[in-house]
Amino acid sequence: SLVPKGGLLEHLFSINDQTMPLIKEEYSKWKFDDLGLPYPLEVRGFDGKEFFPDYPYREDGLLVWAAMVDFVKDYVTLYYASDEEIVSDSEIQQWYYEALQVGHSGLVEAGTLQIPELVTRDALSKVLVYLLWNFSAQNTAMTRPSYEAYGFPPNRPTMLQRAPPRVKGACTEVTFLEMMPDKGTSATVAGFMHWRSERTAFAAPLLGPQMEDHFLDPDALDCFDRFQTSLKLVQKVIEGRNDRRGAPYMWMLPSMITTGLVH
Repeated sequence: SLVPKGGLLEHLFSINDQTMPLIKEEYSKWKFDDLGLPYPLEVRGFDGKEFFPDYPYREDGLLVWAAMVDFVKDYVTLYYASDEEIVSDSEIQQWYYEALQVGHSGLVEAGTLQIPELVTRDALSKVLVYLLWNFSAQNTAMTRPSYEAYGFPPNRPTMLQRAPPRVKGACTEVTFLEMMPDKGTSATVAGFMHWRSERTAFAAPLLGPQMEDHFLDPDALDCFDRFQTSLKLVQKVIEGRNDRRGAPYMWMLPSMITTGLVH
């Protein structure tokens, strides 16, 4: 297994048996808005262009985000004519209750999750766009470049076998290699990251006709077609940006975003 005690992460990363305590500590701080894009950019100080004029994840991501927001609002208003219909929909209310009370009961009880009440169409749209973002664009941006980043161990070693020198200039080729993970660990990390990068590569892309099978209602198909038109415009804008960038950023291109979630 990957995360539990004795799992793969403990053997491949320097945090070792502190994996679960670290995850629990970070999870206790988690807020509902962390699932979106604007709020994490703001709290990390990456919402402006003062220090990073062209931050592709932000610049391209916000285009995809805006298209998703419009699509979800369009879709929700198609089936709910008023906020009262959201409140009276027992099925969606039960789904939301179970997702929170079963999935995140500790945070709900602690009051730290800062969740919206599902009593308006805007609230439902917010929940759904967070889900869509995480199961597609965010997942692609976080997983697909994994092998590119970790495949060459010196680029981003997952552990060090000895403490690095504290004196500038004291690191030699020998001491550098002594710090690097051993061959077995490096090969396992490379293999794991390659699997992580490629697992969603064959899932249905966000941009394309493959998703039409999920929409049977003609009005819903019209809504989906409008979304596809928006994504095509986003695709063109990002392609133009990539032509001007020193290194193209591929992972927010709608044609590259897949609709799968890697566990």
